[in-house]
Amino acid sequence: MEFQQVERSYTYYRSSNTNFEDELYFEFKVDKQIGTKIDNLSTEIYAIFQDYDMYINQYEIHHLSWLVEYVEINNLKCNYPRFSKFIDNESDKIQYSTGV
Repeated sequence: MEFQQVERSYTYYRSSNTNFEDELYFEFKVDKQIGTKIDNLSTEIYAIFQDYDMYINQYEIHHLSWLVEYVEINNLKCNYPRFSKFIDNESDKIQYSTGV
């Protein structure tokens, strides 16, 4: 069976799946609110993705616009062996929203 364990607070996030040896952990600090059109547009993605067996499923979703904020990330540990071809370097920009 496949179970994702998630733990979060206002300063850190941890997600792990021992069946796949997936793990994500980071500490964060919300920095400041942003409001540029390109930053807000980048959050207006109306789809959710789910991995199932050897497939990635996409579903359409609908939501109100979210307030977007910059985030400072510390102590990042990202280990997703199944996605090593996609997740192989650090992000250029990190954003956060309480709406997500």
